Amino acid sequence: MTDQPQRPNPNEMMARLEAMQRQAEETLRRYEGMQEQISAANIEVFSEDGLVCVKLDGNGGVAEIKIDEYAMRKRQSLAPTIIELVRLARIAHAEKSAEIARQFLGADPALAALLDRIAPERPN
Repeated sequence: MTDQPQRPNPNEMMARLEAMQRQAEETLRRYEGMQEQISAANIEVFSEDGLVCVKLDGNGGVAEIKIDEYAMRKRQSLAPTIIELVRLARIAHAEKSAEIARQFLGADPALAALLDRIAPERPN
């Protein structure tokens, strides 16, 4: 009896490579679908009085800031209000992106732990 290593079967190797390719293509399709949904997820956040609105695009960038003319009467508080709304909108965008990622990537406990760890703190 000899202890020579067996040569791999070329058909088995090809089948494994094809399975790996199918899995990679499926992962890419899921990732592209996830990216499309995240890009389409616009976020709008309003001030408590409803006079100021910040809208983010799907990439998390500020797309629009709406300021009602009555808000101009409170000029001293306008800048802090806008800054806070941008911060809240970015938190909402991160949460929405994580939610979409969970939907597309499944219930992988390691992924869930990672998303929870990098999620921004929600203000009280």
